[in-house]
Amino acid sequence: MLDRAKFEGSYNESRDDDWQPITALELRMIRLYRRMSDDDQKRVRRMTEVLSEIPDSSGIDQAIS
Repeated sequence: MLDRAKFEGSYNESRDDDWQPITALELRMIRLYRRMSDDDQKRVRRMTEVLSEIPDSSGIDQAIS
């Protein structure tokens, strides 16, 4: 069962100042993304999912050899 005191303690420790302000480049990318068609947005999402995955080390070792 969830330990409520433990959960609430960790939740209260997070602060709003942990967030970094959005840079001009990030804001530009968001605006460009919002102007894309639905199909293009899907392509970008798929591409970012692939790029954000951490490859397993065995694949890297084989590519280097």
